[in-house]
Amino acid sequence: MPTADNVRVDSGTADVPTTTDLGGDAPVTQDVGGADAADGALSDAPSLDATDGAADDTGAADDTGAADDTGPATDTGPATDSPCPAGRVLCGGSCVDPLNDIDHCGRCSYACNGTNGSAACLGGRCEVTCRAGFADCDADPRNGCEVGLGTITNCRSCGDVCPAGAALNGAPACTANVCRTTCSAGFGDCNNSPVDGCEAPLSSPANCGMCGLACPAGQSCSGGTCMTACAPPNLVCSGACVDPQTSPSHCGGCGRPCMNPPNAVGACRRGVCGIGTCTAGFADCNGLFSDGCETPVNTTTNCGACGRVCAFPNGVPACTAGACVLAGCSARNYRDCDANASTGCERDINTDATQCGGCGIVCRSHTGSSTPCVGGACTPTCNPGYANCNGVANDGCEVSIATNLHCGACGRACAAGQVCRAGACVASTTVTYVRSSLASGFVDACAAAGATHLLPSTDDNGAVVPMPFNFTYWGAPVAAGSRVNVSSNGFLSFDGAVNGNLQGLVPDPAAPNGVIAAWWTDLLTSPAGVCTATVGTAPSRRFVVQWSSATYYGNRTADLNFEIVLHESTNIVELLYQRLAPLPVGYVPTVGMESISGVESTALCSTAGQTCSIVSGNVFRFTPR
Repeated sequence: MPTADNVRVDSGTADVPTTTDLGGDAPVTQDVGGADAADGALSDAPSLDATDGAADDTGAADDTGAADDTGPATDTGPATDSPCPAGRVLCGGSCVDPLNDIDHCGRCSYACNGTNGSAACLGGRCEVTCRAGFADCDADPRNGCEVGLGTITNCRSCGDVCPAGAALNGAPACTANVCRTTCSAGFGDCNNSPVDGCEAPLSSPANCGMCGLACPAGQSCSGGTCMTACAPPNLVCSGACVDPQTSPSHCGGCGRPCMNPPNAVGACRRGVCGIGTCTAGFADCNGLFSDGCETPVNTTTNCGACGRVCAFPNGVPACTAGACVLAGCSARNYRDCDANASTGCERDINTDATQCGGCGIVCRSHTGSSTPCVGGACTPTCNPGYANCNGVANDGCEVSIATNLHCGACGRACAAGQVCRAGACVASTTVTYVRSSLASGFVDACAAAGATHLLPSTDDNGAVVPMPFNFTYWGAPVAAGSRVNVSSNGFLSFDGAVNGNLQGLVPDPAAPNGVIAAWWTDLLTSPAGVCTATVGTAPSRRFVVQWSSATYYGNRTADLNFEIVLHESTNIVELLYQRLAPLPVGYVPTVGMESISGVESTALCSTAGQTCSIVSGNVFRFTPR
């Protein structure tokens, strides 16, 4: 029997459709008389009453001899009257037009479904139009456009299945209604055919990292990068040649990074992760990589390095910028007098005669006294024939009371023409000297022809040189060839004995005698030493003794250059000062001349306490009369 979705009803204008009881069959239209355009030229057989129950057509040819309809008679039972008007049928209690009713298209309860599209009933047949991306793959209009396209089983249209071969090194996919392949990492669909999937590895020289990217001749592909082959023991890691023995990112093998431990930067050594550098102020003292640089090195137990302990004799240690420093003294009676932290607070100012009561305070002990330091104070004890005339304790008993200035007692001076003998002033026949100043005529003895260098880099010593010509000193003859003592401590003497005393008095009957003191104090000579030279021609020669670039023993940065000049024939003595550095604390130089007997003198400065105002550029001349 014909169905509603493949048979169109007779719609000729001459026929009057009458619905009969179909018992659920699709409605058909009866001929009720008259010729219609669909029948042709022949007229239909006389129509029957719709209620006859007999066949509408007789089986004989309607117009052409063939039956008007191809099925059996419409009614199979007794004829009934239809409640619906012509052209309509009764479905579910309603009269509907099966030619255009979307819920009863062609027959009752045959609904056209517009899901994922739109639907219409046209001439008793469902017409479904799907929207983009959907299709009616089962040809059943009752479930609409039931299939979504763009899948690997219905990619472009119904039944368009993406090839199974696309799963090779990847997964099949439908993209924009075209079968494609989603490739696994390291593979590509280089022939653009989903049939064989991702057929090309992207680690080959022909397709290095991407399809069609070919490596130049002589290079290989590693990690998707073209590169020259690595020479052993290097490895290719992340597209680069690395040395697994030293690489912090690939230590011992590719992908093995050395992490930064606490307070440190990691490093790779011999293929094993270790500590490269420590953060400033920290050190790795236990040798463990796991806890990094665990030790602060700004403490007195680890100062600048593991285990470096700060400790100073009698001192308070501190660690500053990784270096041990002396922060103070641990005992009140100790001081750091040498400015050397390694020796700590090395001086006991209660008992040290060279630092008595404080750094640089020297208790002077000489032939006139012994001056110990007691409780931080110089306490002189005078020897017979000496006295503490200036009342200053730290220079001891600084005066000989057997001299013309202090004859038998402090301040008892002998009158002009007298000399002190056994503590009493008696008549004298010796000469005196007149002091005068003059313009500088400094002679560089060290650079003179035939110069002699004595006592290089020497402390507290003397050397004997011959007098180059006859000379008269303080009325006493000093013959050519006589022994003249030259001291590293800034004086010479005519008594012939070697003497390097670091201090002394003028006058003083005790040795050395016949002293000419240019700058008698505790000196250290330079590598050039003390230079002696004879300049000029007889009978006007000059004997020059020069202390070149000497320093104070207590201040090695000082620079002193001075000299004594003895004049032939005139017996004049000159003291010349090219450079004089300031005196260290506690230093009092002796400057002047004394007689060979040691009881007479002419002094500019001495340990007797005179203020010494000699400066660089001064020149003094002593002329006998």
